[in-house]
Amino acid sequence: CMSDENGKIAISRLGHRPLGASTAQDALLKCGKADAALIDYRLSEHETGLALLGAMRAMSAGLPAALITAEDSAVIRLEAAAMGVEVFAKPVAASAIEGFLARVSAPVSG
Repeated sequence: CMSDENGKIAISRLGHRPLGASTAQDALLKCGKADAALIDYRLSEHETGLALLGAMRAMSAGLPAALITAEDSAVIRLEAAAMGVEVFAKPVAASAIEGFLARVSAPVSG
């Protein structure tokens, strides 16, 4: 799920269909349709991407996910590792996202 228009375009060019979500509630509504999740760490003052991912996985067990963050700390990396989540520090190279998606989901055909 992505809210950034440039990110959605880049994901589409890689052959995937981005669902896009601008709120945690929107992401939860769409997670059943997702093959993988790209989640920012800091969603709001009180919400983190890892907390959102926990709720998403309660609805869609085993959902592959990568965390994208400007807050690249050991604590965040440990919490993400405990959840089996890859961490990408901002700015994230398109090749890193492409590699993650290639490992966890198949491009959309047609």
